[in-house]
Amino acid sequence: VQGSLFNRKGLWLDLRTGGLTLCGELRYGPFTPLKYDLMGTLGVLPVFPMRRGVISMGHRLEGILMLNGRRIDFTGGTGFIETVRGTGKPSASLWSQSIWREERSNSILVSVERMPTLAGPRVNCLCAVLYGGREYRLVSYRGAAVEQWSSQGAVIRQGALRLAVEPEGERAHPPVRYRLWEGENLLFDHLDPWAGYH
Repeated sequence: VQGSLFNRKGLWLDLRTGGLTLCGELRYGPFTPLKYDLMGTLGVLPVFPMRRGVISMGHRLEGILMLNGRRIDFTGGTGFIETVRGTGKPSASLWSQSIWREERSNSILVSVERMPTLAGPRVNCLCAVLYGGREYRLVSYRGAAVEQWSSQGAVIRQGALRLAVEPEGERAHPPVRYRLWEGENLLFDHLDPWAGYH
């Protein structure tokens, strides 16, 4: 966007179009990257027309944006940055993201998509969880199976790991409940009223 700048340290906006004016700056704290690319080796294969990636699973925010004259202060907030590249579009999908703090910061990203590929339609699962200082990854290329999924949530299993994601309530923006088990051990049960979900 002309007059705006985006980089790894933050963003600077000066957007004026139609009835919209959005100006100001946000600065980012240190990024929390995944250990390696979310799609693994699949990210370099031409069979997938769309590729997802994560730049940061969580980082501090500082700064103020002015939206049509209204001041929005992001200082003390938390950011998340994901990338989507390519031309493909899923015929069905579920996406959810949450960041929360207990003794340390925790973060989760869930993406389940039915994508057209050169080999035909395929359900692809990409889930990353940072919890308690560990990184958990439930992904199709590691054998993750989507046991069920719909607009009402998903259950994903990979070996001893089982992840359940469920929106709760009938509101337009429902809280989202996340649960992760390792065998019979429930690692966490987190309900987030501010989670992203669609």
